[in-house]
Amino acid sequence: MHFHAYKKLRNGWRASVLAAIGDEAPAAPISRSALEIERYCAGSLDWDNAYGGLKPLVDCLVVVSARNSDGLGLVEDDSPKFMPEASRVFQLPARRGAGTR
Repeated sequence: MHFHAYKKLRNGWRASVLAAIGDEAPAAPISRSALEIERYCAGSLDWDNAYGGLKPLVDCLVVVSARNSDGLGLVEDDSPKFMPEASRVFQLPARRGAGTR
């Protein structure tokens, strides 16, 4: 994916996360975290695509850095040091067109 397209995608996720948390952001980044995702969809993705598709979302959760200026600072980092377990993904049924973007 071209980096401009990826930045646009990441900004879309950033806006969605901001809308979802409102004023509920932590005062400081969470230093150890686990991530659970509920993906509502008419059809399931295979697991490598489901997990690969999380990258833009996770990128906007971390602290701002030189490589990632779109971070919201909700979690310290997405490395195993700060997220010791892999993200959990639940693929739940939804009518076509009514699922997660």
